[in-house]
Amino acid sequence: WSDPNELLKSISFDMNEKVYTSSLRALGIIDKIITGPFWRVIEKTENILDLNPVLLNMKLNLQDLSQDASPLLEGHLVFPGESVHKDEVYDSLFDNTNGAIFETYTQMALELSIGGMLLILERQAKDQLPGGIYYEPSETDQLRAAAAPTINTCSERDFAQLDVLMRLKPSASTTAYESVIMWTNNKTSTWLNSLLNSEKTPLLMMQENLHLK
Repeated sequence: WSDPNELLKSISFDMNEKVYTSSLRALGIIDKIITGPFWRVIEKTENILDLNPVLLNMKLNLQDLSQDASPLLEGHLVFPGESVHKDEVYDSLFDNTNGAIFETYTQMALELSIGGMLLILERQAKDQLPGGIYYEPSETDQLRAAAAPTINTCSERDFAQLDVLMRLKPSASTTAYESVIMWTNNKTSTWLNSLLNSEKTPLLMMQENLHLK
């Protein structure tokens, strides 16, 4: 930058600090080895209670890695059955830095981050870990959990839509927001357009009559 402002100067300073760059590297390694594969395992799991062995495996690995994260720097797999996305980012994260201080900072950042992840896992997944009420689910529990989503993508998407609508239409009512989100998610327009006129007209008339009431 020929004439950097204070923000650019601050960013440039941070980029040259080993403490900051090693922390960023640690987050990248966690994504490649832990959270990325874990997310892909979740997406392929049909019943949320089938994740119990996966959660236990993750807990045991996090316990070990929170004490000594050096295996992660060597590419240790937390989920051996799940592939790791190897690309230029992966190569950069695991490239030999030849810097003992930088490697130590990275390991420290990994251990601190993983320690926090372990606390959250034990708190939020306690019912599915040893000693929890769903750790050894019965057949009835499995059936009841069949409809429970394993991911929260749908609800996250709903709130993203709500956030946009509240910015675009701040005076709209809650009912209006709900109607737009449901109309979008249910693809009502597509469904209506797929109907024959003889099927569509009675439905629209019925809805109009309900609205007038």
